[in-house]
Amino acid sequence: MKRLFVMTLGTILLILLSACGNDEIVEYQYVSLVMNPKIDMFLDQEGSITHYAPLNEDAEILLADIDLQGLALENALGLIIDTAVETGYIDILTDENVIALFAESTANPGYQEEVKEILEDHLSAIEVGCVVIDQQSVRLAELRTIEGNQLSRFMGKMYDLYSDFNSTQIENDFFDQSTSDVIKFVQNAFDETLLDFQQLREASMLTIKNAYIDDLALLIDYFRQGVAAGVISQPDLTSALALFLNQYVTEINKINQRNQDRATYIQNKSQNDLSELLDGQFEASVFIGNFPYTLNYYRITFYETGTYAESWSITADGQTQTSDYIGSYQVVDGELNMSYPGNPLFNMFISKGKICGYDQDGNLLVFHEVSTT
Repeated sequence: MKRLFVMTLGTILLILLSACGNDEIVEYQYVSLVMNPKIDMFLDQEGSITHYAPLNEDAEILLADIDLQGLALENALGLIIDTAVETGYIDILTDENVIALFAESTANPGYQEEVKEILEDHLSAIEVGCVVIDQQSVRLAELRTIEGNQLSRFMGKMYDLYSDFNSTQIENDFFDQSTSDVIKFVQNAFDETLLDFQQLREASMLTIKNAYIDDLALLIDYFRQGVAAGVISQPDLTSALALFLNQYVTEINKINQRNQDRATYIQNKSQNDLSELLDGQFEASVFIGNFPYTLNYYRITFYETGTYAESWSITADGQTQTSDYIGSYQVVDGELNMSYPGNPLFNMFISKGKICGYDQDGNLLVFHEVSTT
């Protein structure tokens, strides 16, 4: 989705930064992503990443076993998005996903729009429902006055990072530094944070990341097959965009809870304990489908006794076929095993805390709970 934008005389002026004592012009390229993994990066004038850091635990999970150093920005953003999909930080089962972007370059006044276009084009190409919004629109990047000093949005970011990485220093120490010294401090802090992560936590975060990827692998594979076959297209994101712009904090809190619930689910799955998930009645809706018949309904009820009851109805060539069956189920090595005579209509699996079913033609169902026993 190519976008044209107009540069005015005012926007083509280099940004004059005077918040840190000495007036000076400092060249930089900087990108900040919040999705809820938080990743900030500096780039050189050729557009390659020179410094970056995962700024929360979700970012550490996402970036485990990934090195962005030296990558061109477009390649890095594509890698970040693809990994976010594979790990579930961008959820393919909903369009309520967001990337909040702040990007600035002293050499390019249209930099944020260009970066936004890269993100949106990649999301569109893989048909994923996720909006990209400006951090300025949701008050993550603001013009501020601190201790009588007026800060640009970029310097406000630097102030927050400087404070986070330099908590033992008094606040006014920031304003005693030149702009270039503050940037160098943050860049060095990024390098130290990244090194600390790689040496101390990356291995454990990679274990979590692999568990997320393994859990989603079959679902993501079917999704990508659906995209390739033209069965799946990117949903209309108008309502999702309005939702995040109007109540960003509320929606981010929902995403945080979604991530916490998933972490709990993965932990329970590793212990073969999915009792809370497999409890109640579920009804299927078609996620990917090109059926040679009409699926009228498909319902499954799971009981604490380790048994289940299923019922489905299909219509083909004017003839309706139904099935009702009571069987048993087990969770073994995190997999859902259900007894069924002969060939089942759908093979069942659990992914992202959802009961899913697929058939030999690649049709995919996702079951949603309709009642609890």
